Amino acid sequence: MTRTASHSRRSVWLGLALVLVLGLTALRGLDAISAPSVPKPVAGASAVELRLTGLLETVVGSGDVQVHRATRPDGTQSFLVMINSASDTADPGDDTLLRLVSSAVFIDTLAGDTVAFDRITFANSGSVLPERSILLELFALVSVCILIGAALAASPVPAPRPASERQAMAPVQSERHHPAPAPERANLIAQRISEDPARAARIVRRWLRSQAVDT
Repeated sequence: MTRTASHSRRSVWLGLALVLVLGLTALRGLDAISAPSVPKPVAGASAVELRLTGLLETVVGSGDVQVHRATRPDGTQSFLVMINSASDTADPGDDTLLRLVSSAVFIDTLAGDTVAFDRITFANSGSVLPERSILLELFALVSVCILIGAALAASPVPAPRPASERQAMAPVQSERHHPAPAPERANLIAQRISEDPARAARIVRRWLRSQAVDT
């Protein structure tokens, strides 16, 4: 009985652990899928272009601006700032963006440096796979779920009592709870009377006298 109760408690705890880990796995997976995808920097971008892009993203929005720089043969610089017109962030305007660019990089407009702003709709980059660390975390959680499920499935089940034991206990219980049938009691009374008829007669006369007194 103690072993059966211990196995039952173990199965309950394993079931609760499995539900908890499954919930954590589902929440982590949904968080990884719904996380906004951050576009990678443009290949071949210079340090100045990356710095200006990061600066303008603070007011335009992450992934909604790109800065390209070109140097002309005469040494002057040309900056092209492309802004995603489909961005949810309010457009700060050319003056604000120009002030930020001029504060980060020296622009000599008198010498011929120029800054152009172009608002276009960026193409959708599509779904981006989660980072490797998130994938490893999800793999670990799924592995824990599998191990707990295997341990829960391998929990021993109490074996039923043998049929011989149940049959051996059945007569004892029937004798304990059910009285002997009426024919057997009648035979027993007849046997007692035949063994000592005088004593039986006295008992009958005493009983008749007691009935007469009561009436």
